[in-house]
Amino acid sequence: MATGWRPNIRQNAPSLERLALVGNSAFHTIKSTVSNQLSLQVHITNGTSETLRFESKDVSSPSTQCDIKKGWEVQPSRAGSMRFSDNMHLRFTVYCTLDDEKLCINAHISSSGMKCFNVDFHEEVVKRTSYFKVIGGMPEFMGFGSCSNQAEGNHYIATVLHVYEDRSQIHIYLGEKKEEKLLQSFSDFLNSDSWQQLRFAEWCVEHDRNLLGNVLFLAEFSAVEKGLPGTLLEDQAFTLDLLAATFVTTGILNVSGEVLEASLQMWKPIPGASDSRVANRPKYTNYCTWAAQKDSQVEMEKHIAATRMLLLVAARACAAQLRNLLEQWKGGGTFNEKRVISSTSSTGSAVAEGTDIRAVASAAADAIKALQPPDTFQLGLIKSLVVNGISQAKEYAQKREKLLAAIKQEPNSTSAATALQYYYNWLPLSERLFVSEKDSGRIELFSPEVFSDLDSSQPTDIKTVWDSLKSVEFLEDMKTNSMSGELFYHSTDNVFMVKTISKPEGKLLRKMVPSYQAHVKSEPRSFMCRYAGLFRIEAPGFQSRYFVVMRSVFDPRMKEGLEVFDLKGTLVNRKKSEGQSCGKDQDWVDQHCVIKVHTSVRSEVCAVHARDVAFLLRFDVMDYSMLVGRTTYCGDATCSSGWRQGGGLVNMEDKNIYFMGLIDHLVEYDMLRDLQNLLEGDEAEIVPPDRYAARQIKWFREYAVQKLDPEDDWGTFGRLRVQNIQGFNIKGYQDPSSNLPAGVAAKTTAKLSSLLHRGITTDVYVIVTVGLRSARTEVKVQDKNPVFPDTLYIPVDATRENEMVLVEVWQEVTAMLLGDRLVGKLLVPLQELLDAPGEPNLVQKERLRETAARGHISLELVFESGEQGAAAAAAAAAAAA
Repeated sequence: MATGWRPNIRQNAPSLERLALVGNSAFHTIKSTVSNQLSLQVHITNGTSETLRFESKDVSSPSTQCDIKKGWEVQPSRAGSMRFSDNMHLRFTVYCTLDDEKLCINAHISSSGMKCFNVDFHEEVVKRTSYFKVIGGMPEFMGFGSCSNQAEGNHYIATVLHVYEDRSQIHIYLGEKKEEKLLQSFSDFLNSDSWQQLRFAEWCVEHDRNLLGNVLFLAEFSAVEKGLPGTLLEDQAFTLDLLAATFVTTGILNVSGEVLEASLQMWKPIPGASDSRVANRPKYTNYCTWAAQKDSQVEMEKHIAATRMLLLVAARACAAQLRNLLEQWKGGGTFNEKRVISSTSSTGSAVAEGTDIRAVASAAADAIKALQPPDTFQLGLIKSLVVNGISQAKEYAQKREKLLAAIKQEPNSTSAATALQYYYNWLPLSERLFVSEKDSGRIELFSPEVFSDLDSSQPTDIKTVWDSLKSVEFLEDMKTNSMSGELFYHSTDNVFMVKTISKPEGKLLRKMVPSYQAHVKSEPRSFMCRYAGLFRIEAPGFQSRYFVVMRSVFDPRMKEGLEVFDLKGTLVNRKKSEGQSCGKDQDWVDQHCVIKVHTSVRSEVCAVHARDVAFLLRFDVMDYSMLVGRTTYCGDATCSSGWRQGGGLVNMEDKNIYFMGLIDHLVEYDMLRDLQNLLEGDEAEIVPPDRYAARQIKWFREYAVQKLDPEDDWGTFGRLRVQNIQGFNIKGYQDPSSNLPAGVAAKTTAKLSSLLHRGITTDVYVIVTVGLRSARTEVKVQDKNPVFPDTLYIPVDATRENEMVLVEVWQEVTAMLLGDRLVGKLLVPLQELLDAPGEPNLVQKERLRETAARGHISLELVFESGEQGAAAAAAAAAAAA
């Protein structure tokens, strides 16, 4: 019996079918890129006393899809949206009426980006002007050049409040012309950087404390809206619901209930959840469950639209209540025009006031782009950007927390205080912007709330980070084996590490943050590295750059004698080169390194690692590593083996301590890596995410921790035992060209066909898989009715809902250009086995299911619980004694 992940046609390199598949993959990747669907969603909040009604539309192509039709309207104090989509090219014009005026909305988007977006009350103006003007690939918007964020009619004003970073969504507010100053102030506030918004809130504490909740809501609404682009629908729905449940339904806002009544009626609880308006605590797991349901996307989008409408109406009502304060604030000399920014502006990053950001940014960009060791002066400039970003994040967090605490302390605010604390602990998506008044640079801080309350045993809040870093002098260069060209630093106390990451990696981490937060909180012993911050720096002359702050995997107090290994789960080309300090997989094996702990602890360690890897698989990432540090220092000679208080595992033989952490998990599998896999084979570093995950789990159980015989290897939940496996009339793959792509098969010559046939056998084997763990039988040679004497064991940990046991019959193919072929498979619900632990589940002559599959299979499956395993282990120990 052998254990391992099921094979695929990539197994034998080089492979004719692999070449065909990579070619097909490249074709579909290019096709999806070229024909990528373009879409634009326009949200409109009607702050007038008249109803906005759809009149007509013009589209450039019959293939353009839109959800607006006759009868569409937005009533006063309500919000509505319209969505347009097409492939390659999207151009449309929509005409609506507002009282006796006509509102025109026009957009032109191509595969290279948005060319223009126009809103006006005069049709002829729409045809010749735009709010977006693309000059040299960069947009002008909101006060830049000849563009404006407002369009005036005879009686009404349309204001563009917010544009998503990827320009997929735009928010428009309709107001009355007599409220022009209010609307401009409202727009200026939403588009001010986070510092200016916070200072207005502090100003309100002195002038009208009763409206503090309104100001903070607008600031939070602005931050959340900026943080949504590029994230999962379930995360957007949860974030918006959390914002609405916290501020709209708890009495924090000083607005009339009548204004919100209609929108509240449209805001319904999600399936399977209690009414968020009562509990004020939406649960993230409910949104994940909803997203996993079939055809949930459409309903989720409708729910997001309804929640956004509620928030927009609430924002308009808050602005109306703040009318006088906004005007006083703007006229009192405390408002700074330089801190009003464009959400689509591509310039800028923020550092502390007075910093010469142009010089800093230019030198930093050169150092990073050069991919060569920068000189001392350049490194100092780069580090100053990093430290300034962390400094501003710390100061902002402290002042924001103080203002939220002021609301909690209000009389009769018990429910509000509870809701605000829950919001503060769970807000997963936000973006805070800090602008430099001197030269229009900016720093963006993503989801800081996530890192402020992630893991109490390993604090990652911004204050702890700042206490570790403090200044540039406390940030040191760090040497690594990394070939990425990114820059690494660590704090002098070795508690935190700072690393620059690429734009795709930054976007992926932003997308992962909500799930990452939920995973770490539900799995306190998770080996996932603990992030402490995600930032992006932009500035004139400096290309946008992300950097992350991470807590060290190792205990900084135990640095002496620390040996470090970077384990990926393969031995191919995984030995450290001369001069490298970090060992790799082959070095780990050559030094006979093994983490030995009691069997029960081993099961827990393997289960935690498997759940971490399964989490990463959700995002189709690979090439991550298990970073392991080994030190001989224990601190207490009497410390017991197993989990160590303060982190790490104590080896039960030599009392060595092992620290472990999963790192570098922001690499997505793409066409180029598929090609690399083709060239290097399936045992090299680069393999598809599912195979990478399964290989990591298998390697960890066999090499990282002590290897057990299959019959002695249990999961924390139990194990699956499979026996009495027998096949009937198994007819496998015969024609070597039958499963090739049509074009390849048609060109296969008779000589090549004959060559391929030489490796075809009727030898078969069976693989049983649960989640990412599998076991396989030995091969039965030349037997159409094979009887397998093997007993297979698969450790089982906590299972997912609707988990299935996958049974596959494979045909061994030794042909030079082909790989093993899947004959057929069947699925058995795991829950059926869990409901009857110890009871055999007999599968008798079940027909194999797969294209052209022929044959039947019988087998016996038994789930044995952890209690049964413990009893068996005790009996074995007693017998040995």
